[in-house]
Amino acid sequence: MKNSREVFFYFLKLGATGFGGPLALIAVMQQELIQERKWISVEEFAQAIALIKAMPGALGFQMAVYLGRRRAGFLGGTLAALGILFPSFVLMILLAKYYELASQLVKFRSFFNGMQAASVVLMIQGLRALMLPYFSKVKFWICFVFGGIIFFRDIMPEPILILGAGFIGLLMARKWTHLAILALPLGAIPVFSIGKINELIWVCFKSGAVVFGSGLAIVPLLERDFVSRLGWLTTQQFLDALALGQITPGPVLITVTFIGFRVAGWLGALAATVAIFLPGFIHMQTWFPKMVGVLSRKKWIQDFLVPSLGVICGILLVTIFRLTSSWNENSLSLIGIVLFCSLLSVLVKVPGWMLILVGGVIGLLF
Repeated sequence: MKNSREVFFYFLKLGATGFGGPLALIAVMQQELIQERKWISVEEFAQAIALIKAMPGALGFQMAVYLGRRRAGFLGGTLAALGILFPSFVLMILLAKYYELASQLVKFRSFFNGMQAASVVLMIQGLRALMLPYFSKVKFWICFVFGGIIFFRDIMPEPILILGAGFIGLLMARKWTHLAILALPLGAIPVFSIGKINELIWVCFKSGAVVFGSGLAIVPLLERDFVSRLGWLTTQQFLDALALGQITPGPVLITVTFIGFRVAGWLGALAATVAIFLPGFIHMQTWFPKMVGVLSRKKWIQDFLVPSLGVICGILLVTIFRLTSSWNENSLSLIGIVLFCSLLSVLVKVPGWMLILVGGVIGLLF
């Protein structure tokens, strides 16, 4: 029980103070839990990071659950998940509750618009970070182009497109056994009956289950479902949710708490949050701790990951274009904020949440 309490209160503190995105959270965990408290060895930590990066879901959240599990068993993993999500969950509920009132005020609307523009800068930076390791891989660029075109033309659902690219990569590498192993769990994906809460759960669950790379890589699936297909949010509301999700501490995917509350109140917020983090939680609490050492050395994982990430990057680029093309009013001002925040991020190392607040202040002033 002592270890369980230690796990919960540590990640509760980290969830309340962990600004800066997943890499910042990982850096803090490495410093405090590996180097200082020595929960696990440096080698095991490095192996876990390498493999979690190749998995769908939130990097920082999954690392927290994994470390909690290693420190205090299943209860430790569960308490780590609760601790790191609770502060940002409560904050997003409050922001969603008073969002409608604030957005009706002209000054707040200008502030939100500025934050939207700055959040686009972070999306572009996230896209660049995803693409950078694969610039020299022809397979990546082929999937990038075709993935973007197929998504733009709405030819097939995004999860099928993303996973299909990975499976084709395994086929081309003649990894027949691994293809079968990865395809098997797809038959276990639940199909929910029609209904607002069930639809909300399904959209968040499938997004958390199939999107690799980073929290921002999940934006296209959420935008397509919540804005384009279901019409539950306007593009402006979706961008506001994304910006607010990035100025709160903890995982970026906590954005869905805001969306869930807007769609179906408290129950919707809870359902969306649980659903999007559930796939990663299951991985970290079941097979992952036993297999991390073995799988981290398997090269075939890259045969699946490279084409999938190529498709995800193509989809993300199209989504950024669609979101910014919806700027009708004050578009020149918003483009100016994008350019200023881009320049600022190049000249000065500014945390993401601070960059968004800077964008908001500029929008408010000008």
